[in-house]
Amino acid sequence: YPTLLKEIRGRGLMIGVEFQDISETMPFGLKQMVALLDDKLKGSLCGFVGALLLKEHDVLVAFTEYNRNVIRLEPPLIATREHVDRFVSAFDDLLSRGIVGIVKDFVKSQVK
Repeated sequence: YPTLLKEIRGRGLMIGVEFQDISETMPFGLKQMVALLDDKLKGSLCGFVGALLLKEHDVLVAFTEYNRNVIRLEPPLIATREHVDRFVSAFDDLLSRGIVGIVKDFVKSQVK
């Protein structure tokens, strides 16, 4: 997903997934909607993805303080291949929706 992901880096089990900054690429109609959510999630795509991963797939990720576009993956040492496969499947499900789908699904999850 090169339009969504900028870089994936890490060492061992600690992995950082950096998202593209969507503030410049977002369709005009959604810019205002995201601006309303900016206080909660800093307007970043990774904030929406992190919230949806938890709500829809029970997957918890961490965020970084220095870069709002990075999700940290920090699985416990007892993580199994099944856990990794579950995360990859959930992550793929969300990213396959594209920017507009992710934002719409996040907004829907907040108004219920």
